[in-house]
Amino acid sequence: MSNFPMLSVKETLEKLKSLRSPLVLMHRHPDGDTVGSAFALLHVLKEMGINGYGLCADSMPERLAFMANAFPVFSALPEGDYDIISVDVPSPQQMGELAPHLTGKRAPVLMIDHHAVGTPFAPALIDSTAAAAGELVYLLAEEALRQGIIKQIPLAAKKAIYAALSSDTGCYRYSNTTSRTLRIAAALLEDKGVDSAEINHLLFEAKSERQLKAEAFAIENTHSAKNGKIAWVSITQAERKALGVEDEHLDTMIDMVRSRAGVEIAFVIRESKDGSFKASLRSSGFNVAQIAALFEGGGHVRAAGCTIAASHIDEAVKRLLDALLSRA
Repeated sequence: MSNFPMLSVKETLEKLKSLRSPLVLMHRHPDGDTVGSAFALLHVLKEMGINGYGLCADSMPERLAFMANAFPVFSALPEGDYDIISVDVPSPQQMGELAPHLTGKRAPVLMIDHHAVGTPFAPALIDSTAAAAGELVYLLAEEALRQGIIKQIPLAAKKAIYAALSSDTGCYRYSNTTSRTLRIAAALLEDKGVDSAEINHLLFEAKSERQLKAEAFAIENTHSAKNGKIAWVSITQAERKALGVEDEHLDTMIDMVRSRAGVEIAFVIRESKDGSFKASLRSSGFNVAQIAALFEGGGHVRAAGCTIAASHIDEAVKRLLDALLSRA
């Protein structure tokens, strides 16, 4: 059990009001939800008269840059006194290279998250029924508006929240999409400045040549087991370099694997620059978060991730596949 208190929306807003110089922390290998939620929160804080900054160990993917041009983002912990708030970060491991530095007096003071499996590391607003952390940022903004703390939810925040929701629901196609998710999306679209077509195009359709190369690699190198119900692809650093792609271009490889007819569980394992093996898992119903937890990872029932200790990528694949075959 966590020693940190679980907070309501109102209690979380009270903590936000007390911040002086916030750093909003995104998880390593940032996706649309952590980026959208972080920048939406920064815009809401600014509307409250509180200026903040972003913090992420990894660089921002090109395809998400449209959300991230209003506030500076640090890749290392800057000098000075800051209040660190994490968004969409379920456990310390997801802080990446920043984790060893975010302890003691520099530990996060607040976390906002929606993962069902994780390790709380600060007083937390956690709601695993939320499709994205962006939902929780919206509820905080809505409460601030209701209390008169802000006069409006900034347009930039609305766009970023919409992007966060769309990103984590696969453009509202995934099973984590709820009636609340759609009500929030509808409320955001009441503002004509929120262009859903443009946002979804940037998130899902505007792919760089290098991203398309990574997707083609996934299509050509997918393996399967259990009569095609489990499918996967792995990519080494050497293969990544040969393709001329960076880690950020590998994000949609999992979509290529899971799009095959008959696939119920899909995973991608990539060798990182530090020699570790990162796994992303998706399913149509099986609880992949439980599998990720075996490797000290976490996530959602149908979408999770972990790092697998192995001496070679084939060993990492075997360890994860064995865990799936013994339980799925």
